[in-house]
Amino acid sequence: MKIKNEIKSFVLIKIISIIEIIGGGWGIILLANILIKTGEIYGVVLFIFISGFSLFAFSVFAGKRLLKNDLSGYIYSFINLALQVIQISGGNYKYSYTAFPAVLIGFSEGKLSFSLAILPSFNMAINSSSQHFAIINLFPAALFLLLLWYYKEFKTVKI
Repeated sequence: MKIKNEIKSFVLIKIISIIEIIGGGWGIILLANILIKTGEIYGVVLFIFISGFSLFAFSVFAGKRLLKNDLSGYIYSFINLALQVIQISGGNYKYSYTAFPAVLIGFSEGKLSFSLAILPSFNMAINSSSQHFAIINLFPAALFLLLLWYYKEFKTVKI
């Protein structure tokens, strides 16, 4: 029975790491496509593109480390997942980052909203008027809790 649980946890960790790698890679491709179609970029726009590339590259990095079943892979994946749980916009600022499928629930302009997304996305705005929202992404939140449960097992027995 214990061997069966170890195999199951091993497979689930590999699935989470592959999701991180594919989501980050796909996000980099999407941002590169947007960058190619954009004219000159400088200042704040350059900062936003660099931030987006960095987050998606970090997702790939975290996924690769987790694929090796290394302790640092768990920590990097925790950080990557935590960055995707909260999406917020208020005042003149907006932050939204998802590297893999999203199940979003929250408030947008005072109304309860629910949506699903398959593609990775990154949206950051500085000094722009945008709608106000506070959204929780349930998919990375669930993966975070699942990974936390396996992390506790990892500390006791390395697979």
